[in-house]
Amino acid sequence: MYLITTPGGVNIQWYHSTGIMVLQYTAPSNTSAPTRGLCGCCDGNPADDLKLPNGTVVREVADLGLFLQAWRVHTSEDTEHTRRIGDNCTTGDCSTCLSMLRQRPFTPCHSKVSPEQFCDVMWAGDLHYKAHQCDFLAAYVAVCYTYQVCINWRRHNFCPLRCPSGREYQACVSTCTTRTCQNREFYEETTCSHIREECVCRSGTILHRADSTYCVTEEQCGEYVSSMSALCQLYVSCMSVYVYSSMSALCQLYVSCMSVYVCSMSLCSV
Repeated sequence: MYLITTPGGVNIQWYHSTGIMVLQYTAPSNTSAPTRGLCGCCDGNPADDLKLPNGTVVREVADLGLFLQAWRVHTSEDTEHTRRIGDNCTTGDCSTCLSMLRQRPFTPCHSKVSPEQFCDVMWAGDLHYKAHQCDFLAAYVAVCYTYQVCINWRRHNFCPLRCPSGREYQACVSTCTTRTCQNREFYEETTCSHIREECVCRSGTILHRADSTYCVTEEQCGEYVSSMSALCQLYVSCMSVYVYSSMSALCQLYVSCMSVYVCSMSLCSV
């Protein structure tokens, strides 16, 4: 899952393999997000979410292709790839879909997200989901997460989520920010409005940086160095293999010298 936060207060959660995108607007409750297109209108009225650029509202599932094409940005790199075929559970077979969603792990969400409706809208007319059932189940769970319904459904032999070395899968993560070497001194745990599944650092380790996949012990984070003011050359250490980088780093108050980013102290003035 990718999380994008805009300066205007819009949080976008993109569950890339599922095709699900969750939009959250964090502005005051009496205002609505100024969105159109694939994100919907975000005005509290789901009936007008499929609005075309000309103001017409699409109301039939069979017309979803028209809606998508209306908001398409054409470029010279366009390639034709259609995964929607326009079927629903009346014209197509949804027995496989319903059988999957009626399994015990998914029952806590049935009152929030109807399996019948989800199969009708998402499964029946989507060629990708029929060929990639794990992606379909992940899409259902992603919608359930928006209702704060925790579903621990993956197994090592059933739709496993492969995590990088040093990290492990966790089904329901609620914290908004991750504790890292950079923020550990002032980190305060905050709870997000939506839970998510994620690969987290194993017990006893934290992320090296927010944009990194490496987990280290706090002892490996390094120490804070103060009273430095000159430009230093930056050296990069990956698993004890040092690689010189032409980038520069400014040594200054509260810069953390870590095992992966190390300032050459001989080039700094104190």
